[in-house]
Amino acid sequence: MELEPARFALKSKQQTEGIEGASQAKKHRTVEALLQGGSGKDDSVLARLVAVLARLALTSAAELRDIAGLVFVTLLLPIEGAVAKATKAAGATCHETAQALKKSNDERGLEELGPPRAHIFMAMVMGINQEACEQTSKETIYQFWMAHIKDKGAQEVQESAMHCKCRPTKPKENKPGMVKLSFALNSKHAAVQDALVVELRRRGGAVKRGPAPRGPLERAAQQLLDEYEGTKKGKGGKA
Repeated sequence: MELEPARFALKSKQQTEGIEGASQAKKHRTVEALLQGGSGKDDSVLARLVAVLARLALTSAAELRDIAGLVFVTLLLPIEGAVAKATKAAGATCHETAQALKKSNDERGLEELGPPRAHIFMAMVMGINQEACEQTSKETIYQFWMAHIKDKGAQEVQESAMHCKCRPTKPKENKPGMVKLSFALNSKHAAVQDALVVELRRRGGAVKRGPAPRGPLERAAQQLLDEYEGTKKGKGGKA
């Protein structure tokens, strides 16, 4: 009689495991059917869910572009200019160094390397300083350099440079390529940011205001969503 409770407990455990296993198998079969383009109600629900998620992603992307347009300073610069060359080289060097440190599992080295934005920002300021600056801008930038960049590591510079990114744009017909440079400094360095913009414009930079245009992924998602909704309307259904 003493063995009965143990035997009952074992049987209950086996029954529970069997039910859980069957439930997991059913879920697996359902997911497989949806991924393979199942038919009927499941397929309809999945399609509507994807459409809702696409709308959510597109809305979020548009809101982020609005915010970025307000927070970041964005300019188009000649790709052959000193600033463009300096920032491009800094970004490439930082990337190569980071990859080498990752391969060697050097976590301390990665931490000391700091974020790419700090290296690109330092290169941008150095590129500006390679050419003559207006007196007012020169003094503002020089004081900032001495206090926040000279003899400082990327970990310290990142406290001032909240964002800095540079990437090439596609060259237009019969026109040389440009680079898109965007950056933002800590709010306490607003005067320095203004001085940098003045000097970048003197070097052929064109300030781009407002939200950026939609990127390739946004355009592709919108096209697929439009096609799906057009198909649903043609069938008299709801998207």
